Amino acid sequence: MQSFQDNTCIRFTPRSGQSDYIHIAKWGQGCSSYVGRAGGEQSLSLDNGCTDERTMLHELMHALGFFHEHTRSDRDDYLTINFGNIMT
Repeated sequence: MQSFQDNTCIRFTPRSGQSDYIHIAKWGQGCSSYVGRAGGEQSLSLDNGCTDERTMLHELMHALGFFHEHTRSDRDDYLTINFGNIMT
């Protein structure tokens, strides 16, 4: 979180009664978060294998509304996928 605050205009503050907030905990297996504001409690799960800075920032970005680049609706305007190279 400090890395976000040091490099962006985003600031995290302790919850003080807000109805919408991010709750960071271990509540399942793996690393996960809803993408964008879900309303109410936004659970961000960080399992034991998810505690490196890169993974934590990745999940925080999901909670803030960032999608994976490869799922953008305009992806095919900028990428060429060679399906012959994909192993099934």
